[in-house]
Amino acid sequence: MKTKESAEYIIKSIQSYFPKEHLVTAYNIAFSSYCITHSQKASPAEIARTMGEVNGLSFKTNIMRIYRLLASSSFQVGDRLWRGYMKYLFHFLKQMGLKDGGDVLIAVDYTSDKDDFLILFASVVIQNQSIPLYFSMRNYPKKAGSMDQKKMEEAFFNALRHALPSGYRYTVVADRGFGNVRIIDVLEKNKFEYILRINDSLLIENNAEEMNVADLPHRSMTLNNIQVLKWKRTMNLVKKVEGNSHWILVVSSPSDQSGSLYAQRFSIESMFKNAKSSGLQIEDTLVNKYDRFKRLLFIACLGYCTLIFAGLLIKNKAHSLKKNSSIPLNDLSQFLD
Repeated sequence: MKTKESAEYIIKSIQSYFPKEHLVTAYNIAFSSYCITHSQKASPAEIARTMGEVNGLSFKTNIMRIYRLLASSSFQVGDRLWRGYMKYLFHFLKQMGLKDGGDVLIAVDYTSDKDDFLILFASVVIQNQSIPLYFSMRNYPKKAGSMDQKKMEEAFFNALRHALPSGYRYTVVADRGFGNVRIIDVLEKNKFEYILRINDSLLIENNAEEMNVADLPHRSMTLNNIQVLKWKRTMNLVKKVEGNSHWILVVSSPSDQSGSLYAQRFSIESMFKNAKSSGLQIEDTLVNKYDRFKRLLFIACLGYCTLIFAGLLIKNKAHSLKKNSSIPLNDLSQFLD
């Protein structure tokens, strides 16, 4: 049974990760994310309805509360807020076994909100699940050349690295759209490891012979210090073959696990699906002003993060999260449908 006391306990626990934000703003962010976790919908109307179940106030009062939050100038989705969010996320990751100096796999890809916004997302991959880590967004370009995608990507990786906790080894996995020397330069500058898929048409020099990477033998292999002619650089390549299909990857540190790590990139596609049509339905929120949608998306990420970890608790009642988490996920699980 839901009680106001246990809901307040959960909300206050989430709020504690944002001590530098305005007190009322931090509380309303935590409250809204809690409501998303319970209703599993990101629309202001669903958030307001769930708020009413907790605080006993009218729908009109709560919907106005949400709209004021989304319009608030004190709610800025910037470095300070992301640092609080990542502290929250990494609290769970450590409870699940992440050690100091451990490896963190980060999937990166683009998505969109209908034709309104172009969103570049990073997610942490754990147990074949992608959990939102960071995003950057722009108004969706209406014509060619209206947005500098290169600058967006460089700023994205710079800001991501700046917000991430120190003391871990981060590996970025991404599809062919990121498999180029420009992205590699940005990742290396920010001390990211990387596993990136590249186009089969890329020319290399192998054993003094020029060839497309597609012409490599149809078997899994690792090629160290191969000259990529267009890039004028030597790179480490991994070819992963499964049946009739294959991936060609450029990697910072060759490993027998490179192919299986890259395969986990596809979990970010499931995350996008869960945020859209088969989950939170973020595209149906009717919030289309840039700043307000960005704030709502941040709240949705926070709720999604909590939902995933609460789900892991429900899946395995003996999980250490139940015993060791300062977030009362065991209480939260009774609120989920």
